This record gives sequence, C-alpha cells and structure tokens, in this order.
Amino acid sequence: MTTKASVQNIFLAAPLKIKSISQQIAEAGGEGFNVDVTISPISGSHQELYTFTTPEGRKSMLTRNEFQVGMIDDAETHFVMYYGDTIQYRLVTPVDTTNGKILKVHDLGYSFEDMQANVQELWPNRVVWKFTHPDTKIHP
Repeated sequence: MTTKASVQNIFLAAPLKIKSISQQIAEAGGEGFNVDVTISPISGSHQELYTFTTPEGRKSMLTRNEFQVGMIDDAETHFVMYYGDTIQYRLVTPVDTTNGKILKVHDLGYSFEDMQANVQELWPNRVVWKFTHPDTKIHP
C-alpha cells in the first residue's frame, strides 16, 4: 500500500548522461550509491526505483524510461538512446559547458531498423556496429 507521505518522497531522476545516480542521491540528501540503497525494477519498462535514507527520512528516485542501445566514440562520444515513453531513438551527445552539462540530441526514428539506417547514414565509412535491441533488456 502506498501512502501519501511515501508518494511525496519520490522524485524523477535527471537523465543519467547528465548526472550519475550516486550524484543525484547525494544531492537529495543520501550518502550516494551505497549499501543503504535498494533498487526495484519497474516491470515492463527500463525504469528502476532507487530508495535511500536521508536526514529527512526515506526517499525514492525513479529513473527515466530510457535505455542505452549503443555508443559511438569518435571526436566526441555519442550515445544511441531509446526512450520508452515516446518509443523513440535518439543520438545523444553530452557537452560540458560553463553552466554544467547539456545534451545535444538528434532524432533517429521510431523503430530499431530506422535507427540503424540513420546512424549508418551519419557514419557511412564505419563498418562494425554493436547495438542492443531495447526489448531484450526490458524488466519482466
């Protein structure tokens, strides 16, 4: 049973390409990713609920419904991401700025096949690709 108090202590995580889980837990008053943190997968998604202790009591952080399909490392590091809530593939490039980290995003389509074709079009000379289909890694 979920109580009103416990629902108020759940917050949505920032994209993991901007801030690590440990950093977000510490910013929320926890001790970072340690033995006190429990992880509960959310069935039918790529999300997980991280629950931890703070001076104000227990808090929970819900990760976004996203999955890293692959990575392309050239002059910059690019991540091919799948966003389960919109069923969309995007090329994400984290960029450090004086105001923190931002994400450059390029849409790659709504199917695994379209994503592969669009990435190969962006890097036509690359021969070897390793992508993981997000459906193979969804929480049961």
